[in-house]
Amino acid sequence: SEWERRRRAAEVLVSVATAVYKRQVMAGRHFPHKHPAGATSWDHPAIAKLRATAGVGAVVAHQCAFGLHTSAQGGGQALAKKPTRFMSSSPAVLEALSRRCAGDHPHATLLGGTLARDAAVYPPGLFMTIVLRAAGQLARHTPARGALAVRVRRVAR
Repeated sequence: SEWERRRRAAEVLVSVATAVYKRQVMAGRHFPHKHPAGATSWDHPAIAKLRATAGVGAVVAHQCAFGLHTSAQGGGQALAKKPTRFMSSSPAVLEALSRRCAGDHPHATLLGGTLARDAAVYPPGLFMTIVLRAAGQLARHTPARGALAVRVRRVAR
């Protein structure tokens, strides 16, 4: 079936990605991985094994806390919660991504069509958080590349 074909393709992608992530960690480098917080891929044995690796962590972020908007039913725009789990070996990135919804606003439902498509793009606040924290991590832990990290932070602002 089509579903089974897609599942097998996803298994291959998860296996390759986790092998690359493991090499990054073993070499003292970092990796980012994200997927919806409730996705079954988080239960995949390769992902579970990687999450158990020393120096690897995961956090759940609510993307509304980073400004994710989508089309609202009835017109206009509304914030979308979109719980997303991030896994990384970068403590600075994980710390910055651990934002949760304050609960002080309504959320658009992300079911199908334009609503889900709008939310498939990183909001600028999320993108900038990742870039700036990754640059800071690079500057702190790789002195030879510190100048590069400073340039990245300047460009990002």
